[in-house]
Amino acid sequence: MRQPQTTHRFTPITPRVVCPPIRGLLLAVAIAGSCYQVAGLAQSPTADSVLASARRALGGEAKIAAVRTFIATGRTRQVRGENLVPIEFEIQAELPDKYSRRDEFPAQDAGPVTAGFAGDQLVLIPRPVPPPPRPGAPPIPPQQQEMMLRGRLMQAKQDFARLLLGMFAGTTTAFPVTFAYVAQAEAPQGKADVLEVRGPNNFAARIFIQSETGLPIMLSWQAPAPPQWVPQLDRVREPALPAHLAHPAHPMHPVHPHRNSGSSSPTTRTSMA
Repeated sequence: MRQPQTTHRFTPITPRVVCPPIRGLLLAVAIAGSCYQVAGLAQSPTADSVLASARRALGGEAKIAAVRTFIATGRTRQVRGENLVPIEFEIQAELPDKYSRRDEFPAQDAGPVTAGFAGDQLVLIPRPVPPPPRPGAPPIPPQQQEMMLRGRLMQAKQDFARLLLGMFAGTTTAFPVTFAYVAQAEAPQGKADVLEVRGPNNFAARIFIQSETGLPIMLSWQAPAPPQWVPQLDRVREPALPAHLAHPAHPMHPVHPHRNSGSSSPTTRTSMA
């Protein structure tokens, strides 16, 4: 018996490739590139990220918060006319709101001077005495004397804040400040992130944070003019050597003051690395 013959037919399938239009492809590439650029901008440094990196490099928040008291001693020099007058100082601080600095002048007959504050009370030894009025002129009114003493208190608090900025990349509640990211600058130690610091009574400074290590390397500020009727305080103070920079590999070198165009007050820059 003959078997029925079965015929199999194979229909070839031609694969279909759908190519997007060239314009669509270019648009997709452009969108991907713009997204990449936006992601890159999102990673730009901010004041918070730079400060967090600096405080980690200085030991971390827990260790910084554990510091309650410290004493720093050292020597510095002050420009008076054409001479450099040596000064030996001792700084004592009890955080958050007690600070004093005692200066001695070995090359002069003047006694030591102590300036600082405890809370909102000025500490000044010896207590300044206003000079006698000129013949025919009225004496300095008490209100003006009080205003000068308040200015001296604020100057001591600003000295305290500058010292803490170099030591801890921050201050305490006794002198709160705000930070803003400025730019990245070239420094002898390498690239540094520059932050602008603002505080009470027109306090302004710039702190330079080494980008690679996260350590503060320099602080710059405009030195305020001291009260004219306190002759023993007629000078520009420099902050003490911070504890974390006391190693010989990180000496503090004061940079000579220079004048800005349009300003008659010298700017003191203190290198911290």
